[in-house]
Order: sequence, then C-alpha cells, then structure tokens
Amino acid sequence: MTLFIQTACCILPRALKPVFVGHRLFRYRYSFLSQENRLTRPTEIRVSGVTTLKQGASCGKLVRCCQFISETSTFCGQISKVNYNLNNFSYNLAKSNNCLISCRACYHQTSIVTMPESKPFERLPQTVVPKHYGLLLKPDLKTFIFEGKETIDVQVKISTYKIILNSLDLVIKSAELIQNGKSIKPSNIALSVEDETITLTFSEALDVGEASLLFDFTGELNDKMKGFYRSKYVSGVGNHQKTHYSAVTMLCTTNARRMFPCWDEPALKARFTLPSGEERFAGVTQFEATDARRCFPCWDEPAIKATFDISLAVPKSRVALSNMFNQQVRDDQSLLGERESSGRAQKKMGHWQAFDITSVVVPVVLEETEGELRLVKFDTTPIMSTYLVAVVVGEYDYVEDRSKDGVLVRVYTPMGKREQGQFALEVATKVLPYYKDYFQIAYPLPKMDLIAIADFSAGAMENWGLVTYRENCLLVDPKNTSAVRKQWIALVVGHEIAHQWFGNLVTMEWWTHLWLNEGYASFVEFLCVAHLFPEYDIWTQFVTDTYIRALELDCLKNSHPIEVPVGHPSEIDEIFDDISYNKGASVIRMLHKYIGDEDFRQGMNVYLTRHQYKNTFTEDLWAALEEASHKPVGAVMSTWTKQMGFPVVKVTSRQDGDNRKLTVAQEKFCADGKASSNDCLWMIPVTFSSSVSPGSVIQQTVLETKSAEVTLQGVSADEWVKVNPGTVGYYRTQYPPDMLAQFVPAIRDKSLPPLDRLGLLDDLFAMVQAGQTPTVEVLKLMQAFSQEDNYTVWSSIANSLSKLSLLLSHTDFDDLFRLYGRRLMKGVGDRLGWDPKPKESHLDTLLRSLAIDRLCVFEDEAYIKEAHKRFEDHVSGKAPLPADLRFPVFKAVLAKGDEKTYNTMLRLYREADLHEEKDRISRALGAIKDVAVLKKVLDFAMSKEVRSQDTVFVIISVAMSKKGRELAWTFFKDNWQELMNRYRGGFLLARLVKYSTENFADEEHALEVEEFFKSHPSPGTERTVQQSLETIRLSAAWLERDKEATKAYLTSVSN
Repeated sequence: MTLFIQTACCILPRALKPVFVGHRLFRYRYSFLSQENRLTRPTEIRVSGVTTLKQGASCGKLVRCCQFISETSTFCGQISKVNYNLNNFSYNLAKSNNCLISCRACYHQTSIVTMPESKPFERLPQTVVPKHYGLLLKPDLKTFIFEGKETIDVQVKISTYKIILNSLDLVIKSAELIQNGKSIKPSNIALSVEDETITLTFSEALDVGEASLLFDFTGELNDKMKGFYRSKYVSGVGNHQKTHYSAVTMLCTTNARRMFPCWDEPALKARFTLPSGEERFAGVTQFEATDARRCFPCWDEPAIKATFDISLAVPKSRVALSNMFNQQVRDDQSLLGERESSGRAQKKMGHWQAFDITSVVVPVVLEETEGELRLVKFDTTPIMSTYLVAVVVGEYDYVEDRSKDGVLVRVYTPMGKREQGQFALEVATKVLPYYKDYFQIAYPLPKMDLIAIADFSAGAMENWGLVTYRENCLLVDPKNTSAVRKQWIALVVGHEIAHQWFGNLVTMEWWTHLWLNEGYASFVEFLCVAHLFPEYDIWTQFVTDTYIRALELDCLKNSHPIEVPVGHPSEIDEIFDDISYNKGASVIRMLHKYIGDEDFRQGMNVYLTRHQYKNTFTEDLWAALEEASHKPVGAVMSTWTKQMGFPVVKVTSRQDGDNRKLTVAQEKFCADGKASSNDCLWMIPVTFSSSVSPGSVIQQTVLETKSAEVTLQGVSADEWVKVNPGTVGYYRTQYPPDMLAQFVPAIRDKSLPPLDRLGLLDDLFAMVQAGQTPTVEVLKLMQAFSQEDNYTVWSSIANSLSKLSLLLSHTDFDDLFRLYGRRLMKGVGDRLGWDPKPKESHLDTLLRSLAIDRLCVFEDEAYIKEAHKRFEDHVSGKAPLPADLRFPVFKAVLAKGDEKTYNTMLRLYREADLHEEKDRISRALGAIKDVAVLKKVLDFAMSKEVRSQDTVFVIISVAMSKKGRELAWTFFKDNWQELMNRYRGGFLLARLVKYSTENFADEEHALEVEEFFKSHPSPGTERTVQQSLETIRLSAAWLERDKEATKAYLTSVSN
C-alpha cells in the first residue's frame, strides 16, 4: 500500500533532539514550528490487515548525515511530501556551511516478509496534562476488590471540551473537575476498552490554567500478574506479627507414641501428610508497559511524567510499601469516606483521626485489631512515569543495611526466609555506590527496596525505589541455590538497579526507544558484576548468553530493528525480546569498545545530567557520547539501531612480502544464506589480531564501504589472523578454508583466546545453518575442542550441539549423533568428575553441571547409572544432591523413568519450599519419554499446583523433546482459549507460542501453524508466529540440504 506523509521541516536553535529522523515517520506526523509542538502527536499512519513489506535498511554511509540540526534558527519553509510505499523510503534535507546539507536514507528491497497487523492507535492528546497525582488505594485481600480515590492536579494547556486519559478494567463511580473554585461535572463519561481510555466531555470549554480532576473508582485485584493484582502464598499457622512460641518434637527413639497413636517401630515405615499452612494473598503492582491504567485513571505514557503522593489503607498486620518512605501512619474505621474536592492528597484526602508517629521513616506494622485498618502515607515521589509507580501489601520479613553512600537498602522476603535475602542485600549495597561512581550522579531516592513476589510474570521490574522480583531471581538458599542461579541473581539485581538511572531518572520518550532502557541496563549489569565478582569471568559469558542469542534472532527476515515503531499496547510487549535487550546490549558493548571506557563514562554523565527527570530519544544518547568522545557516534550507531539485521564480514588474504593484505567486504547476513539484493551498509568497527599477539588488537578500522583492503605490517604467511578479536563487533565473520585451517592448532593448544575460540566456532555454525558451509565442516572443527577446559567455550559448543540434536531428532540416525556427542564431551566430564574439588573455580562448578547434563542427554550409560544412584541417595536423604547437579540428574532419571519416577518427582516438588527447587523440578519433567506420562505433565502444568508464571515453562519443557513436541502443540491448540485468558497480551504467551511451534522441520507443520493462528488471533504474538514459521522452514531446508552427508560422516566416525 502507498502512504503519504506530510512534514513541516524547520531548523531549531541548538536542537539537542533530532527534528527529522526517518524511522519516526513510520508512526507520527511531526510539525516542528516550535518545541512545544512536539506535545501533539496525532498518528496519521494506520496499517490494517496483513501487509507484505519488502524489508530494507538504511544505506549506512548516507544515514550518518541525519544527525542533529545545528545552530541556525531559520525556518526552512519547506513542506516535503514523502512517498512511502512500504518498498522504498527516501527523504532529503538541506543544510549550509557546517549544517546539514543533504541527508538521504534509502530503504531498498531485500526480500518479501509478511508483517503482523498493526492496530490503529493514537497517543493521548496533551491539551490537558497531569502535574501531580494524589492516590489512595484500599485493597481487600479477601474479596479481591480494591477501592480508590484520586486527585490529579492538571494543567489545561489549550481550552477544550474533553479530557482523554487512560483507564482499563476500572469501574468509575464518580468524576469531577475543580477549576477556579468551581466543581464541574462531566456531561458524559465514555470508556473505550479497545483504546483503553476514558473520555470526560464537559458542556463548557475548560479554561486554560490549573485544575484538579477527581475520581472515585473500584477495580479487581486480578490474577493476570498485571496492573494491581493478587499474589498467592502460604502462611505458617499463627500470626507472624505477634509474640509466639515454637513447638518442637523429639521423637527418637520411641517418643512418637507420646504425640499421636502410631506403629512406633523403625521397620514400620509410612508416608506422612502434614498441615501446610494457610493460603493467603498479597496485593502487588506490575505496570510496565501500559498497566498503570488498570490500577488508577492516568496519562499512562512514559513521556507524560508527574509526581505522586500515594496512600494505602491496609490491615494493620500487613507490610505496606511504595516507591518512597512512608510519611506517617493514621487510623480510621472508614478511610475511604468523604473527601475534600480539591488539592493534593497530601493536604487532605479524607477525614481520619490523626495518629502522629513523627519518628517513623519506614513502613511499620502495628498490633492488629479485627476489622481495623491503618493508613500508610508515602512521601512525594520525584517526577516520574506512571509505569514506575509501585505498591505492595502483604506479609514479609526483611534484612537491611546501608550502602557506603548512605542509602537504606532492604530486601523483603517471604516470612521466615529473611536469611535468603542476604546475598541480594550484599550485592545491592555494593551496586549503588558503584553506579554512583560510574555515572558520577548519586542515586536520587533515600531508600532502595527489593522484594520477592510469589506470582510475577517477568524476572524483575525496576519500579523506582521498590524493585519487584520473582522469588528465584532474588532469594539465595546457601544449601539449595545453584552457582549459576546465584550468578544470575547478581546480574538481575545489577540490571534493575541500573534502571534507577537509565530508565527512571532519564526515560525513553516512547516505547519505540525501549532499547534505551533495556539494552543499556543489559550491558551495564555485566560491567557491574565484572567489578563485584571477577571470578565469574562474566564478559566471556556475555558472548554466549547475550551476544549470540541476539544474532540468532536478528538474522531472521522477521526480526525487527532495535528501534521499532510501536503503537497500540498489544504491540509493546512483543518487543521485550532478544533484540531490545540482547542486541541493544551488544551494540552498546561494541560502542563502549569503540570510544573507550573513559569517554563512555563521561558521555553517560553528560546524558544523564542533561536529561534527568526528562524523556529522550536514541539520538540524545548519541549526541552525549559524541560530545564526550569526539567520534562520529551517531553516524556509526544509526546504522545499527535503525536497520534490521547485521552484516557478515567476508575476509580473504594474500601475502605481500612481510605483510599480510586482507580484503574485507560486508553484506547483510540472512538466515537462509541468500544474498541480499540491496546495497545497505553498516559502519563497522573492524579489529584484527594475530598469533604473534593473540590477546591484542594489532589494527583497527571502520568499514563504511562495501569492501576495503587492510595491510597488516609484519604478519607472516604462517601466522593466523583473527577478525573481531574478543567477539566484540556485532557481526559474523566468514573465512576461506585456508585461513580457517590455520586456527585449528591454536584451538587445540588453546593459544587462541577463549572468546575467539567460541566466536570462531559460532560464526562457522551460523554459516552451516545458512547453507553456506556443510554441516560436516562444523562437526570436524568441533573435534579440535576435545581438550577444551573453558566453561563458556563449552557452553557455546553445547548450544550448537543442542540445535543439531533438535534437527537430527527428525531423522532415523539421531543415535549416531548422540554417540558423536558422548565422545566429544567424555573427556571434560571425566576430568571434572561428579564431586567438587577443593577450592575449584566458579567456572568449573558451572562446567561440571553442563558436562553431566550433556553426557546424560547423549545417553552415556555410565553417567546415567551414576545419576540414578545419586538420585536415590538424594530422595532417601542419605546424600542430598548439590544444587548445581540437581537439574541434570533430575532430567537423566526422568528420561529413563516411568510413572513411578514421575510421582517421585511430584512428591519432591510438593515438599519443596524454595521456588527455585520447584522450578527446576517442573522444568525437568519434559524429559520423560513415556507419552502417557507426558500427557500427565501437561495436565499438571495447568493445575493449581503450578503457578501461572511457571505453567508456560513446564509446557515448553515438553515441547523441546522428540516425543513431546507434537503433544505440546496439540495441547496448546486444545487449551488455546484458557491460555489466552491467562496470558493475553503478555510476553509469556509469545514465549509459549515460540517454543510450541518452532521445533518442527517440515512444510506440513508450517502450514498447520499458519492456518491455526489465522483462525485464532493471538494479540501480542503476531511477530513471534512469523518468526516461528520462518524457523520451521529454515530447519526443513537445512535438513533436506545436509541430511545424507551428515549421516555418512557420523557413520564414518562411529567405528
């Protein structure tokens, strides 16, 4: 289809923000006659139906011209029409002297891609904007209803008859406006479920100036893990807030008979069922991206910031938390009584009896009197976005400490588990001063709370001053938490606290720029953990856990640029993916290397200082970093954020006397291996190393043309030359066979550094998947790694082996591949053994778990036998399994098990008190090969025994197996409506769709999946469905292409 966009273009004085950027034209019409006009963004482009889009990308060299309009203040007077036909896109600007003369971005044809439907959407008008919210909430944790009163101080910027803001799933009992001392009732209140808005229409136009908007409303504490919702937990018998005694048993040797009638002899064993405690609920909020509107009427967009006074009416026995310290505590029987009709909530939100506790600076718990509530009022927040507001009401223990810069840090845990918050507390108290020093900006709030939530859809959420976490992303039980989980918790804590600056203090202007939040935090978490835990060697793990995952998704035709235009809320959750997080982090890592740490830190300080408490576009970050480094940051990085995908750098070599001459050429890397038909370019920081100095960069350049020649001085013909040492640049490298062969001895003797060993292998494996290299070649190269001892390198090998295993499970010779895998990994498994060595490294602990897991998956009889023995000792209590070995042992036992084994695992699941333990048991259940039992696993996944947040991963565990993938897909189809009811619009549904569908490898299943989702629309999963279809067809092509040659090779090496 053809769209026309009309744009008024001008040049603003000292514009720090871009006033004309190509990708924004996809979504909005801008008028730049003044900065104020940025407040109005009617969305003129509406795309409906399924659109065939010929994807393209910017011509890198030209895009870099499109930076920032410079110091002239002259309106150029040009109204330009841009013909945007979804095939090609071009625009032109003008500049004189040092200003922008011309800028042309071309979106060339690459290949046909079916893109998901985009819903009509308009952002909120800003004729009326909020300045301050006064919010009082009263949650009933028994009826699951909450009541609310709200006073919003607003600014009427333009006289209007209407006020439009967001509201969803709320019952509005009353609404009125107070202006100039007069109460004005709206003549009409219209709620739009589709647009998630409430429109107040007034019979007379509102005056420009200040006013107060008042709402009374109710809502449901839902079970969808979004908005203001309920989270279930089990409380011990008795009231934890009162003085109480413990009852203790001593039944040895014959004293059980004193407690209950029984056969009190050691040989007469039986199973016991003990009372489990009372089921209770907490009230929790999760507002990102667009769910604050489910809790209170608001302008629920990140750029429409305000301050907040929050008050909670809660039972006295419950902890009440919000973003800030509490202000005071008051008591009253009817906290939601009459309220004065104007002014901030902190002035007077109701009539209640004063209860003066001036010394209280944190929420306290009082003696509970039946039927009475207490009021907790919190201090006024800084100016902030609605999605960062948070409240929690429930029963919690905590541990606390102060960071060296004086911030009070508390970690809230379930009752009786306060010691499990100690590790996170230690990390948080060190992270805060680290970031203060790194950014040279102090944490702006007086306290930092971290709290473990029983039911939580994401891993964690960076609410300002009150960060919420899944239990298994925060709590550490020294006896039952694995080393890899502890490492993960350190990263998650580092990630969320990074957001307190990058996301909360400075916030992206719109969700198109989500990556500014998530990509940056995903990079900085590694900086922080590398500083706190150098023994983790975390930057090497970054490559396998972050960088490679981004590349794997980004080579698909149904990927998306880092900056992807989004509108309707149903589209937003879908971009919380490996592109926004992992590609974002990877290109920032590349940028960090390109400009250096000192300039990077200085640029971050400039960015955060200049834009604190405001909103930004991506170009604002580039401007700050460019200012600090004096390098063309915007020019380089625009090619990485505005166009989809990444390049492959193809290198050839020739000797010229004592020098090596390399020709490096770039082209877009595509998962199907087909050459791109466009001329899109990236500005690629390319680096080189050689065998003379393996860990050093001997030369670097920026490749901004199609190809270039580079001369390496003093590099002889027998030396290997590595492109992209350290695997920092976000691109693949393809070597000719002669250059590749030179690396093999260096892999065997490990003189090639670990990051280069794994980068070399992963690049070759990508070429295999794309059909540019036979599968046999990567199998041969893997043989050189048989003496490998680095965990991260093995992690990369295991990733490739898993993909091959999944592919070859569709053949009749997967047993030959398992034999290959056993032989490859036997050496590392035997070297490490089953038991930890004294003072062994953190990485060896991780490697042992990985090796045992893979050897059991590859059906090594000796390892499976040992796994069964250790499992029996674990179940009997004779010798509990180390936490690091439980998951691989559970899988090994289940893979050879039956219904009795399944029931044993269920018993362990039910007895487990740690969410991490329940999680690893439930995710191991898919290893069972008995189809009848697998059906029971799927039913168990949907039962009340499994938390809704975990159900998805139990189903996925079944979908990942040869016997289970068809079962899981059928189960998904049969239970589609229930799954939609639970997860509609959330990223958990997208993840379930991905893993329930993408593991097939034939056109029949591709068509089946395609037809199903055509007839069963699943909002928020459209892009995921397209990616799965592409993956299925890529796997089918790979299998057809290499099946016979792979079988012949595996047969030849099996003897």
